[in-house]
Amino acid sequence: MGILIRHCEAADASLDPFLAQPELWELEFARTTGEHTGLAGVTPGIKNADRRRWSLREVAMTLTIRADGARSERLRQVGQGLEEYARQALEQFSPEPEDSAQLTDFEEAAAMRLASVRGWAATLDQTRYTFTRRPDGAVEIEARLPDDVAQALPPDNDDFARGGQAYGLINRYGGRPWNATVEPVPFDELRRDIATARSLQAEPTRSGPSNPRDASAAVAACVLQAALLHLQEVESDDAVWAARLLLDDVKDIHAPNPRADDESIFDWGADRSAACALPLLLLPQAAEIRRALALEDKPGRDRLHQILHRLGTGTVLEIKMFLATALDAVWSAPCLTVSCHHRVAMDIIEDSALRILPQADQVQWGLEWLETLIAGDPSAIARGSWHLPDWLREVRGDAHDESERRWQRIVDALAVAGDSRLSDLSD
Repeated sequence: MGILIRHCEAADASLDPFLAQPELWELEFARTTGEHTGLAGVTPGIKNADRRRWSLREVAMTLTIRADGARSERLRQVGQGLEEYARQALEQFSPEPEDSAQLTDFEEAAAMRLASVRGWAATLDQTRYTFTRRPDGAVEIEARLPDDVAQALPPDNDDFARGGQAYGLINRYGGRPWNATVEPVPFDELRRDIATARSLQAEPTRSGPSNPRDASAAVAACVLQAALLHLQEVESDDAVWAARLLLDDVKDIHAPNPRADDESIFDWGADRSAACALPLLLLPQAAEIRRALALEDKPGRDRLHQILHRLGTGTVLEIKMFLATALDAVWSAPCLTVSCHHRVAMDIIEDSALRILPQADQVQWGLEWLETLIAGDPSAIARGSWHLPDWLREVRGDAHDESERRWQRIVDALAVAGDSRLSDLSD
């Protein structure tokens, strides 16, 4: 069905049998919800790849809007069949009338189920569409629900819509660690999405991600990247909101446990977004944001540094990798004589490295993370690292195969960058 959806204009009537099955609508809603992660399959060069994010609702709307008279009537009939199929399926599961309490519960659930299906069927009825031109010139298209359906589902409809907005923000912004090749989000889009993210933070949706803060945090990370790296004209209030939200999200990270590791992949999580962006608060151009959050004086700087240490010394590998990528921008920024950001970054990576026990499985991940970090600026690490050479010597015997080769690359990079303490270990 995925191929037909990507080529729905050409497939046309071939999709009708799928559109008439309520179970497939539900499965497609679940798929599009699940495929907003880094685990979703990616095939370079595939045509209409963005349509893999479509549910059958978007497919139905596309087919119905484009349909001529005969085809329009056929799609309306498909919608009627969708309703009838759902009705027949519910009748098969109706409990015996003697059990009045169970029957009442079933009837209420069945009514909600039918209302949802009739809402889907409305997207296949061309007569229910309205077209409104917005002030910016774009045309807004909406399929109007039957009045009784709208009355049956008003709270859920609104919450489902806001849940869809949350997933949309995660699709657009989640898992975006900064690097020099990443194009900034167009500022007009970002400004619009900031308003949505702030609304979702103030009033979380019940139908969105399992952690309601994930969507807002993903946008917040992009806001700090836009303001501090791409130097876009982000409102100061929005930049401060973004930093405050991400700082608060770090509080939920578990305290470091040197005997645990976590290889989970959850790149749109709020803690991952914090790792993508909070290191940027060390940059000189973040002084205004730091002042607004009372992070510019000595106690405030200490608090910020502790938060960054918490990110770098936790047990989740992915957070450390995102943090390492964000530190690329810190290494490349000019050095300061007072409270140098390079020294802070170096303290973080040393603390992180020293919390990894010299066991082969943990050393493997520690070296992988360290090599990613050193790729940013090996000379800065060679100049500032006090404890790292000792740690590399300690874990040498526990590095095997690829880990041993990675260990050697790290040692060689630091030696070439001027760290004479490792010269005897360099090839």
